[in-house]
Amino acid sequence: MPNFWLGLILAAIFAVWLRWFPATGYVPLSESVIGWLHSITLPALALGLSTSAAIARQVRSAMVGVLQQDYIRAARAQGLSARRIILKHALKNALVPVITVLSFQVTILLGGALIVEQVFAINGIGSLAIAAVRQQDIPMIQGIVLVLVLIVMAVQLVTDILYGLINPKARPS
Repeated sequence: MPNFWLGLILAAIFAVWLRWFPATGYVPLSESVIGWLHSITLPALALGLSTSAAIARQVRSAMVGVLQQDYIRAARAQGLSARRIILKHALKNALVPVITVLSFQVTILLGGALIVEQVFAINGIGSLAIAAVRQQDIPMIQGIVLVLVLIVMAVQLVTDILYGLINPKARPS
């Protein structure tokens, strides 16, 4: 489900019908911690639910594949506990594809945040980008694109570093 659509549904249910959260706006953290939590809950859920579902699917798929490997059967035959097998052996090997999906999800979150900010009337980088496009402010658009590209590059760098930490075969010689 697209982030903006989920945001509209969450706003309709929890802000309009139940009146548990504000439908729009943002309260700075310095002003009120509770107000800040109230103002970011629905946008965070709109962004995070679809991402968490994709990551959960990937973790499950990777774990199913890893748990069918011969070394897992050997560990079971040695009498290791299921918890130790999963945490020490299986999860480490299943993390590589999960980290890949997680790095792609950051890019998707950045794009989704541009629209979710508009749905919940939050002033952020998305609102700034849309205002810059409307005003044809080329330097501002270039600056926003540069910042977003730097974020994506940093995430990719962290992903590569994590590959090396998790999988010794991926380390440079």
